[in-house]
Amino acid sequence: MEIIREKEEIEEFTYAPFDQYFGGLDIAALDIETTGLSPARASCILIGILKKRGESFEFVQIFSDKGTPEDEAALLRAASRELEGIDVMITYNGRSFDGPFMARRMRMHGIAPRLPFDLDLLPIVRRHSGLKSFLPNLRQKTVEDFMGLWADRDDRIDGGDSVLMYFDYLASGSDDIRRSVL
Repeated sequence: MEIIREKEEIEEFTYAPFDQYFGGLDIAALDIETTGLSPARASCILIGILKKRGESFEFVQIFSDKGTPEDEAALLRAASRELEGIDVMITYNGRSFDGPFMARRMRMHGIAPRLPFDLDLLPIVRRHSGLKSFLPNLRQKTVEDFMGLWADRDDRIDGGDSVLMYFDYLASGSDDIRRSVL
């Protein structure tokens, strides 16, 4: 298991209604990558967490670089430690997928799941925006692309590509493939 940390200078988001409910809380954004959709058969291979640290942000990637059950257990324990003290995690479809997937895999490895409150943006977008009336779907990448969040990004791989590349990485140990997955 490998932990990669980067400091990011990101302009802090402020919005009065959000600040009214969440101001003063420790908030992190979270996303996971898995080898499939079923936590009974698939494993968690990558967890990304973005946390505010003072005036900057820390981006943490926890990567299962060996692909073994022991490595996944270490990844999940590390993620649990990273989320200690976090009051709210922001996800996209996290209440339906990321959180339950992590919790089930944690229980399978004998780890007590203690995840923060999940502010899942997908139900908010689905129920409280007009996006579904003119976008082809509400997938995260579709919404991000519409909002202009992909303009400066080079990584256009999706979750399926990422999994195939991950298995290629495990077979080859290629640092180029590893960087693409990360």
